[in-house]
Amino acid sequence: MAFHCRECGDDGHFARDCPNKGWVASNASDGRPAWCGLCNENSRHVELLDRRVKRCQCHPESHMQLRHHRKCPHCHKTVVTWDTSPDCAKHILAGAIRAYVGPGPQQPKPALESVASRQAAESRAAREEFAGGLPTPGEYPAAPHTPTPA
Repeated sequence: MAFHCRECGDDGHFARDCPNKGWVASNASDGRPAWCGLCNENSRHVELLDRRVKRCQCHPESHMQLRHHRKCPHCHKTVVTWDTSPDCAKHILAGAIRAYVGPGPQQPKPALESVASRQAAESRAAREEFAGGLPTPGEYPAAPHTPTPA
């Protein structure tokens, strides 16, 4: 007669001798395997030395590939899903570190205010009435005072 465990549901042992007792107890609340203590307890991810993150062995989906990875039907290598190259030698392998090939660093563009102020200064310098510089407030002609109707 086979023994049936009332703790984990497996056959061959009693509940008091259950080898899965810790795993079952930790899974009772959230359905995840027991935490290993080496990774982040909430995310179950491990940060690698090169700042990448991977799933820990205690992650509930550690045996599954990531959603943005797929297996090439020809060479069976794990590649990213946006890799559409039919040539297996040119695959973008999942997890491979590649050098950045985008545009180089760009010089910062001058702020629009500084460009506008430079253009205004050049325009003033070119005009005859501002040849000696901007007039001081005392040199401006007095504006006629018009009383506002009450």
